[in-house]
Amino acid sequence: MRNSILYTLFTFVAIVFLCSCSKEMDIPDDAVRTEWETYKIAVIAPLSESDSYTTRIERTVDWFVSNFHHAQTSCVKGVSLDVEWYDECVLNMDSLGASLASRSDICAIVGPFYSDNVDVVANKCRKADKPVIAPLATSEEVIRQYAVTSTGSIKSPFLWSMSETDISQCEALLTKASLRGAKKVSLISPDTSYGRTFYEWIPFISTEMGMSLVANLVYQ
Repeated sequence: MRNSILYTLFTFVAIVFLCSCSKEMDIPDDAVRTEWETYKIAVIAPLSESDSYTTRIERTVDWFVSNFHHAQTSCVKGVSLDVEWYDECVLNMDSLGASLASRSDICAIVGPFYSDNVDVVANKCRKADKPVIAPLATSEEVIRQYAVTSTGSIKSPFLWSMSETDISQCEALLTKASLRGAKKVSLISPDTSYGRTFYEWIPFISTEMGMSLVANLVYQ
C-alpha cells in the first residue's frame, strides 16, 4: 500500500505539470531547445525494511523523474529533479530534519512514511517553511498539529498529507464489526502518535454506533 500511495503522489504531480506543457509530437524537433533548471528534493522512506520494497520505491521514483523530464522536452524552460535518498529506519530523524530544513538547496521533502517520524521532521521544517509531502501519515494529532489556523502558530501551509487520518480507519473498522453483529469492542493500540488516534477516537465512534467499549488498552 505504501508503494501505491507514493506512486499516486508522483503521478498526481506529473499530471499537473503535463497539463502545462505542449505535447512533444506537436512541435518539430528543432523548434524548441529546453532550458533546464535543477531542483533537489529529499525522499525519506523506510528503505531497509526489505530489499523488494526498497526496489519498488526506487523504481517508482526513477519512473517519475524520467517521465517528468520527458514531458518537458518541448517546453522552453523545464525543471530537472535531483533526488537525495534517506532511510528513516536507521537515521536519526531529529538531526536529519534539522539538516534538511536548513539546506537552501533542498526545495521539498517527500516523506517520512511513519507518523512519528513525520512529526519530528515537520517540527523542524515548519520554522523554515520547507514543504513536506507525507504520503502515509495518518495520525490525526500530527496532521492537526501542523494544520494552518488563524489562531495557531502555523500561518502558511507547508505539510501536505496524502492520506486520510485514522479517524476514518476507526469508523471503517467499527462499521465492519457492527455489520457482523458485534455489540462490544475492545482496542489494543501502540503508544505512538499513530496509535493515539485510535485510542482517542474509538470511544466516541463506538458510542455513536451503539457499541460498548469493553477495554481500550495501550502497549509500549
